[in-house]
Amino acid sequence: MNKTFLLFSLSLATMAANAQQTPAQQSINTLRQLMRPHRSQNVSKLLHAQSASAKTTSSNERLASYAMYQFDGSGMNIADSSKYWYSNPRGSEFDFTDMYYDDFSDAPKVQSDSSVNYYTGSNGFDLGNGSVSTYNAAGKLDTKLGLVSNPPGTPLENNAQYFFDYDAAGNIRTKYMLIWNNTSFDSAGKSVYTYNTANKQLTFTQYQKVSGIWSPTGKSENTYDGSGNLTQTVYFDYSGSVLDTSARTLFTYYPNNKLQTQTEEDYNGAGSFVPSTLDSFGYNSTDFYTFDETRDWNADSNRWDKSSLETRRLNGANLPDTIYFYGVDSATNDYVVSFKTAWKYNANNNPVETIGVLNYMGNTLELIHYYYYYEARWDLGVADVVKNSSFMVYPNPANNELNIKSRQAISGNVVAQVVNNLGQVVMQTMLAGSDNMKLSLAALQPGNYHLSLTDARGNKLMAQPFVKQ
Repeated sequence: MNKTFLLFSLSLATMAANAQQTPAQQSINTLRQLMRPHRSQNVSKLLHAQSASAKTTSSNERLASYAMYQFDGSGMNIADSSKYWYSNPRGSEFDFTDMYYDDFSDAPKVQSDSSVNYYTGSNGFDLGNGSVSTYNAAGKLDTKLGLVSNPPGTPLENNAQYFFDYDAAGNIRTKYMLIWNNTSFDSAGKSVYTYNTANKQLTFTQYQKVSGIWSPTGKSENTYDGSGNLTQTVYFDYSGSVLDTSARTLFTYYPNNKLQTQTEEDYNGAGSFVPSTLDSFGYNSTDFYTFDETRDWNADSNRWDKSSLETRRLNGANLPDTIYFYGVDSATNDYVVSFKTAWKYNANNNPVETIGVLNYMGNTLELIHYYYYYEARWDLGVADVVKNSSFMVYPNPANNELNIKSRQAISGNVVAQVVNNLGQVVMQTMLAGSDNMKLSLAALQPGNYHLSLTDARGNKLMAQPFVKQ
């Protein structure tokens, strides 16, 4: 949406957030804007809220790293890679609504303590940026420090810092952003939120600090129906202290309270709103939308014209495995596939690959390929570990060696990781895959441990506790 204050927010983000984003994060944002150009932030929030039960099945696995390959004109070459470190009990959760790992928003689903990003630039594959985060007692983001390598490959240095203030219900009350000026952090912007008694957001106001004074730059106001559904968001710009209406978004719902339509309207300056775009959503008895059609308002013909279409195919676990994006053929006024993404998951329903393919003039071209890698998360105790009946680990208790027997021979190498009850990785080694593998425990102190095996693609094969005598 072309809202002045939202553009201002983005300009602040350009100074800080974008400087910290890797090419993979930028490519995700670009793809989302290209394929879903009319989707407002509130729509994403609504879709997230109604798919709250759509989560990964594993509580003891979290994102450790990813690598992105992209087409550079001659072939697929690595462009971006990130690594994450955690302290228990934090982990990660994949966002099945927007189909990505969110590690940068106000409520990131990747709750790492720190991260580093490497990407290809003029100097080759170098260190690019990083972040350090702290969390409050409720597990919500408290502070986030953005670091940048400038030029790439040099040590990380300060770039931007964020502070979050919450009310008693855990809602964000104020968010502050500070920019590094080479010697210290200067206040640059802040966002202020208010809520109703049902903890629904009522207003959002953006401020910029100029000459030591906080000046408002824009505001939005929300309205809800009796069921608590958001029905309208009105956007305003500030001209000094004067609040000018800019635009609004209207929402409708199905009888089951799932989002049905989003209509964008621009204010004409003469007391009324003019339609701009319309998004219609459809579902297939799942937590996810499987249909999103966008239409543009044709003022000359007084009608809604086709603009774009997104459809989702779900796998046996009711997770999206193929997403199709359609454009409009001007000659036939029919939808044609312009881009699609395919998703592969491991046994814990965490994605291990994303493949993005462009359709152009009857030809297909792979543009982007992501690989995701995971580590064991042992902060929930032995009772939460699910054994895999395809494997037998013995003896247990053990002295200096564990036997790992599989019903089927494992091809290729596997990674054996041993974690203590504090969640610390105390051993990680590569084993040659077979139906009977041996793991030396000579370096371990007596105690309780957790063993996991992961194949070269990041798929966890088994997880089981054991005791070293």
